[in-house]
Amino acid sequence: MDKLIKAVTAAVLLTGGSLLYAGKNVAPAVAPVAAVEEPWGLYAGLGLLGSYFGRDCPCGGGVRIYDHTYGVTGLLGYDFNSFLGIQARLSWAPLESDFMKMGNGGLYLRPRYSLTDRLDVYGLLGYGWSRLSCDCPGHPHHHHNLHGFQWGVGGEYFFDNERIEGKRKGWSIWTDYVNLFHNKTRNNFTDNTWQLGVAYHF
Repeated sequence: MDKLIKAVTAAVLLTGGSLLYAGKNVAPAVAPVAAVEEPWGLYAGLGLLGSYFGRDCPCGGGVRIYDHTYGVTGLLGYDFNSFLGIQARLSWAPLESDFMKMGNGGLYLRPRYSLTDRLDVYGLLGYGWSRLSCDCPGHPHHHHNLHGFQWGVGGEYFFDNERIEGKRKGWSIWTDYVNLFHNKTRNNFTDNTWQLGVAYHF
């Protein structure tokens, strides 16, 4: 008897549930969608630096001398949108120096253009400050402080093609050329640099 009562009760409950929703559209349960974290536009990077330096020789006679040095570049930047950002750099190149060591800090506008979903090209236009440590033949150790307009061009490849409102996220590899100064002062200082490094976009 108890079994019969339980069976009837279960049938009534099931039937009642069906009648309750009869004639109504019941939306299926939807799994919650994970929120997509938007990129901040902020990024930081580190790279290797090669510097090709030239100046008029203190010995006179129209002789020009050159030096190759190597070091590192650290950078911090922010992208406003798909086409424009700002970047700060610090560089130090003391290695393999014959007579010249170079340090530089600069602040640049960084216009950029996307060639593909993963590849950007960019320019650097800004102002920089350089300190040169010289050990020229026949002259005691001395320093030169230079400042002025600096420019460069480069490219950046992103391992992830995620982009929201023009801002990237994830790791990238970048390379560029930057002219720090050209025929500065009466010594006609010139310094051309090449960088290769990685960056992370937050």
